[in-house]
Amino acid sequence: MENGREAIRLLELQKYDLVLMDIQMPLMDGYSTTKEIREKLKSDIPIIAMTAHALEGEREKCLNSGMNDYIAKPIREDELLEKITTYTTLTRESGTVNQTAQEKQKLFKVIDLSYMKEISAGNKEYEKLVTGQFIESVPIELAAIKNAWDRNSKTEAGQLAHNLKTTVSIMGLTEKLQKELDAIEYDELSDEAFAGHFNILTGICNESLAEARIFYRTI
Repeated sequence: MENGREAIRLLELQKYDLVLMDIQMPLMDGYSTTKEIREKLKSDIPIIAMTAHALEGEREKCLNSGMNDYIAKPIREDELLEKITTYTTLTRESGTVNQTAQEKQKLFKVIDLSYMKEISAGNKEYEKLVTGQFIESVPIELAAIKNAWDRNSKTEAGQLAHNLKTTVSIMGLTEKLQKELDAIEYDELSDEAFAGHFNILTGICNESLAEARIFYRTI
């Protein structure tokens, strides 16, 4: 496809397993196209960004825009194949109902279902409920933290970061996010330091949300 608008048109016409998204395209760039896929089409199709900018923070920028992963140009065939295999396997397996918990967990790189499985004791309704709550709550709570910080309400931002710890624990993310959430809650951060911690926090959360949506469809 030549541009983002063409990508949107094709996705409206038929089903695909994955999108390789070029960041620099005419008419609509990769970020705008991804936003429209997520918000207008309401699609959670895996999107892998392809960009010539192998800069620090570029991956987080891609993930924050709603993409699932990132690969820098010049593209290495083995790396691209690995990413395509990973995400198309996740897409195919999302329709498989009779997987064991262990088999499902192997599909995910970020979320850890062990804690949820332990407390659900096989209750699928509970798993679907808490996964849905996670998917709905995390973007709202992240936005609230950023909004509080931007209003210079650092105490409120810290409390919201503390609350997010409870939200993410169900997906086994406590250890992965502990450093960033503790920093926002307890440390005297400059705006620059906050931005660094928040970008890492948002990147991990976006990756976990993509996996949680796939898991949600398997329950």
